[in-house]
Amino acid sequence: DARVRALSKLEAASTLAKDQQKEEFMTYQNQLHPSPVSPTERTNLFEQISCRRA
Repeated sequence: DARVRALSKLEAASTLAKDQQKEEFMTYQNQLHPSPVSPTERTNLFEQISCRRA
């Protein structure tokens, strides 16, 4: 079904965008304070910020 294909393409694109955003966020965080924050903690922080913004 064409709609399903379009939807999954859209989802893939949105996932890609999120990953890119996350990468930029990580880089930004590292520049801000290259503290010994574990990537997991930073990801959690990112999730919190994203959820709040959404």
